[in-house]
Amino acid sequence: MRFASIITDKMKRGLIDLKYSSKDIEQLKPIEANYILTNNIKKNPKIMLKLRRERYQ
Repeated sequence: MRFASIITDKMKRGLIDLKYSSKDIEQLKPIEANYILTNNIKKNPKIMLKLRRERYQ
């Protein structure tokens, strides 16, 4: 599966449907956005912390 190098408008609409705010979307990397959309993960604080922890390890 190919991953986008940028977050497209279609991806943004999908993320907004999953309750992510514009500010959250700006902070996400494209790979993280793909992961969220692929697994249909709704926004919650635990997921955001997990993604940030994995990013810096």
